[in-house]
Amino acid sequence: MGLFLGGRNGTHKKSVHAKRKGAVLIVAMIFVLVFSALTVSMATQSGTSIQLASNQHKINAALSAAQSGLECGRYIIANTPLPSTAQNIVTADQANQA
Repeated sequence: MGLFLGGRNGTHKKSVHAKRKGAVLIVAMIFVLVFSALTVSMATQSGTSIQLASNQHKINAALSAAQSGLECGRYIIANTPLPSTAQNIVTADQANQA
């Protein structure tokens, strides 16, 4: 209910309640803006985390494959008999015999 201020023209002044409605609307819109920004930020961070996890999985798979290859190479070297030579070099003929 507004206050009536008498005057020549009989003008009315806006009530305090009507002024508060505008302020509440502005505050509500600011909250919506802030929460929208937080939502977008969280969604972006979630996508980044998924990409990082995928990359880490690929790195772990590549590391496991490399370690497995090294172990196979060590096994082959350890279990392959090589002819002994009196020299520190192996000739092409000796290499072809093995």
